[in-house]
Amino acid sequence: MIKKSAFFVPLLFIALAHFSYADFPEITPEMTKLQELHRDISLLNLINGLYLTDEQTESLLDTLYDVKTLREKYLKRLADLMPELEEAYTALKDDLIDDDLIEEETEQNAAEIHHEEIQLRDAYMKELSRFEKEAKNILTEKQLQLLEDFKPCLLPPKGPNRSRIGQIGNTSPHENVLNMLRKAPEHRFGDAAARAVEEYIGRYERFNKELTYSEKHDMRLRLMEMAYRIRFLSEPEFESQKATIIEELEAPFKKELEHQEPKKPHKKDEPGKLADFLLDTRLIPLLEKKLEYSELASE
Repeated sequence: MIKKSAFFVPLLFIALAHFSYADFPEITPEMTKLQELHRDISLLNLINGLYLTDEQTESLLDTLYDVKTLREKYLKRLADLMPELEEAYTALKDDLIDDDLIEEETEQNAAEIHHEEIQLRDAYMKELSRFEKEAKNILTEKQLQLLEDFKPCLLPPKGPNRSRIGQIGNTSPHENVLNMLRKAPEHRFGDAAARAVEEYIGRYERFNKELTYSEKHDMRLRLMEMAYRIRFLSEPEFESQKATIIEELEAPFKKELEHQEPKKPHKKDEPGKLADFLLDTRLIPLLEKKLEYSELASE
């Protein structure tokens, strides 16, 4: 008999869990549904904060389709391994309950199947890292930094911390809005410009101060005038003035961010934070729906 050793945890199952909310006996279906809603909302907060272009969204979806295929392949291999895992770990558990001693054969069987499980998990993580590198090439440097700073939340925080999901320090949100206003169909432009102006004013108040009625009125007129001016610039004029316009729009938000925690290094061939969020296959229907809305808005 061999003295008690560590209990073995199904590692690949854990590696896949953040993609699927693995079921636990004590969690009811209602609780699982609530977890999934929380996850979807956090993912949408991140995606909305990154201000992905339609081209970026399409590229990310292509990567996610490949990740879904990869995940299904490894879930199938894990399912094939599960009967042996369950048998070996049940025997290990029974030995521990019986007399706190483990039979040599029991320990050997558990160790061998555990090794297979680790190899399966490591192979999955290595392949996932390849898709993470692919996804990194889709994002800009500023988007990657915003992703690194992102913390899952139900409601986006107000004030300067909101920049952690795509506000301060990234000109792409404003550039995307400018491009959207220039491409909007004539019958949708007025409403689109008004929404963009009200969102900008709301952000200004979150980051700076609450405006008086008169101040809001003046800012609203100035921004609407800017929107119409941008709308009717020729393409060469827009390209030459774009950087200056964006700088003007960003000026009220150039505040120092709070001290950031140092990044935690991860092992080679181990996927990092990007994989945790942007390679979550739950994003597929969410991104497909956002693309659909974007196409409708441009009609």
